[in-house]
Amino acid sequence: MVELERTVTQLAEEGSAEMQGMFVYRLANVYFEAYHLFQKHDLLSPHSEWPNVRQDLVELSGPLSVKQKLRTSQRMMRVYTIFKF
Repeated sequence: MVELERTVTQLAEEGSAEMQGMFVYRLANVYFEAYHLFQKHDLLSPHSEWPNVRQDLVELSGPLSVKQKLRTSQRMMRVYTIFKF
């Protein structure tokens, strides 16, 4: 998730097609890593954070401004327990 946030920051600075591709790559990695983590532990638990994490990750893949993507990724790191080490 930290790498995703760094990529969003670089995307804000550069805005190049290469950085957009890197963002998509890092977002896909975060999605699949989070999915597999929840699949092992509590994907179907009624108290699972997965539905909200998934919704935010899908939102990041949408047509948000770079500022909104940065705000969302920072909030995710602050709110969800899986991103707290």
